[in-house]
Amino acid sequence: MQEILYAFAHGYIKTDIFEKWLYSDYMTAEAENMQIFGELTECDYKDKNSVLHIKKLLCEAFSEEFSLCEKRGIISETAKKMIDESEKQPEDICIRLYDISDKKQLHNELKRAFSVPEWYGCNRDAFADLLSLSGVKAVELDGYSQMHRIIPDEAEFLLSMLINEKDRECKLIIT
Repeated sequence: MQEILYAFAHGYIKTDIFEKWLYSDYMTAEAENMQIFGELTECDYKDKNSVLHIKKLLCEAFSEEFSLCEKRGIISETAKKMIDESEKQPEDICIRLYDISDKKQLHNELKRAFSVPEWYGCNRDAFADLLSLSGVKAVELDGYSQMHRIIPDEAEFLLSMLINEKDRECKLIIT
């Protein structure tokens, strides 16, 4: 069970898959003794901030167990199946643009939103490649108008890339 909590808290298992598991009979029976179980079941898994809060709580509550998971590198078959299922599902992405004031910050946010490794190229071509390979079904630009006022060229480039991607049945949400 701790391997699944670890994998979810570290982004290896998607929220909807974790939520299904959470309400399964197995998890309910196993978790009744966990203090955090109430918070897990009361979380609004559609709200990104609530999910981030739960992930932080899991990391705090299970820090020793998670440390062992990292050291051992061994996870249960159930956790492996959930990770595999998560990797097969395209993600919905939220790109937070409120505090973006230059290209470097934008590309750092794109790295975070798309969960790409450090070697991501941090340039327009790299973003175009990333977007075409991602399989993303929905992208939310949170704070787009604020970023547009500060760095309009980058904001317009980002929007144009996503509009072109929208032709691939990618939903675009601007907030």
